[in-house]
Amino acid sequence: SMSAAQSWPERMNATDALLWTMDQIPEMRSTIGVLVTLERPPSRERVRAEFERLSCKLPRMRQRVVEVPLGLAPPEWIEDEQFDVDYHLRRVAVPPPGDIEALLEELSPLYATALDRDRPLWEAYVAEGLLDGRGAVFVKMHHCLTDGVGGSRLFAELMGARVEHASGHVETRFVSTRKSDTASLLWRAAGYNVGETFSGTLDLVRLLS
Repeated sequence: SMSAAQSWPERMNATDALLWTMDQIPEMRSTIGVLVTLERPPSRERVRAEFERLSCKLPRMRQRVVEVPLGLAPPEWIEDEQFDVDYHLRRVAVPPPGDIEALLEELSPLYATALDRDRPLWEAYVAEGLLDGRGAVFVKMHHCLTDGVGGSRLFAELMGARVEHASGHVETRFVSTRKSDTASLLWRAAGYNVGETFSGTLDLVRLLS
């Protein structure tokens, strides 16, 4: 729908585009981590169902970044036709004694590892082996994924916001059908640059009038 498309920009803004470019330098990576602790470990089925639901509500979780040839415009967000939620879900065994320090030590190298730039920019790790039978879910994502709208919604969901679903309810989601071939990317980049030039001209007219 039009409102869905407006809520989720199809192209990165200048700030996110810069972060995306700088991400190729390990020391400059813009990775965000969210750790949610639970009273007990969630089942594999529950975790998969929750993230499948999240990915239906939040389009960025099913989109990958596609760069425009020659850098003629900021990168685009394109639906990942090969999206597989199971690829993004992993499990991590926390060594004894299973306290928070052991958990963080186990998560540290995972957090430092770069995300796959050819896939949607997030991963989730379910921790097993914590003290007192507790559970934890660690979500790792690129800063670009949390472009204002996406970030606030994702954090709200992860921190426990729940939507009651009627029995048999099927999630619906916004799907972009934009193509990622070179010709399509260049054509949209041309339109983007014309729009930017027109906007800049209007600003100049206002300044001089």
